[in-house]
Amino acid sequence: MFRKFLPVVLAVVFIFGWCSARAALADQARNNQVQKAQAGKTDKAKKTHKETKSEKARRYYGNGLWAEMQDNYKEAIKDFKTVTELEPKSYKSWLHLARDYRKSSRAMDAVSALNNAIKLEPKAPQAYLSLMEDYWELGGLVKNAVSTGEKAMANGVSPAIILPDMGWYYYLANDKANAEDCYKKAYKANPKNSVLVNDMGLLRFSEGRYDKAAGRFRQAAKLNPGSVLAPYFEALSYNKLGKEKEALAALKKAVKKDGNLQKESAGFNSKFFVPPTDPGDLSKLFAKLQPAPPALKNMSVAAPALKNMSVTAPEKKNKGTAKGK
Repeated sequence: MFRKFLPVVLAVVFIFGWCSARAALADQARNNQVQKAQAGKTDKAKKTHKETKSEKARRYYGNGLWAEMQDNYKEAIKDFKTVTELEPKSYKSWLHLARDYRKSSRAMDAVSALNNAIKLEPKAPQAYLSLMEDYWELGGLVKNAVSTGEKAMANGVSPAIILPDMGWYYYLANDKANAEDCYKKAYKANPKNSVLVNDMGLLRFSEGRYDKAAGRFRQAAKLNPGSVLAPYFEALSYNKLGKEKEALAALKKAVKKDGNLQKESAGFNSKFFVPPTDPGDLSKLFAKLQPAPPALKNMSVAAPALKNMSVTAPEKKNKGTAKGK
């Protein structure tokens, strides 16, 4: 009986399997078509994506930073100039552009870039400080530097930030009275500014008040224990006072922090002491700090033994001596 229906059963199984396989193939084909369509849309989206202005600005900004790291300021100028054209309100880009102009000896372009930065952020101090420095570097334009500082404070920048720099440019211009006024006001606003305290010591030194200068330099060294200049300037002050012991102790602290101090001292003197101020000469003190030459060991040379060097004096004959004595 079973054999009679076996062909029918086999036919049904075959037809069912064939239909299932066909359905699976159809599903696979549909899935492939869907995947191809999605891939096509993705590729099309990639091909049609256009870089936005903001994305382009970020790309050039990154290129500019990399160029600066390589000291390639010419290329950095091109990059940051492009950024400022794409995003004129980018304060940081104007600062970078000004810096790169300065590094390329294009001072007036740097001034222009900083003025644009100030217009964007009138209460941010960095552009004012850089502009003050540029005015001084342009040829000692202390009036322009000071007026920039005054504008900064008028726009709300803290006097504690601006006054120390104003005092410094007055000091460089040998205007001690205005430097003193700026330093006093700045110190009142922030007595823990080690750079300011150090500068106050330099002003006292230029006035010949070496004892007061030494006190300021000691104070600056306490505020900034890593400072090399503060103990070095303190040594110069004591040297002027004829206090060699104190000068040597201060100089020793400075040399301990910077082993090349003696070589660098000429540059420091030129930078921080305005003619006719004479910082003095510490060469003798530097020499005293030099380590003693290593002890010469085994320098005692044993002379070769002098053999058979003892000379026996010839016996003296007693002439005229009486026999029997």
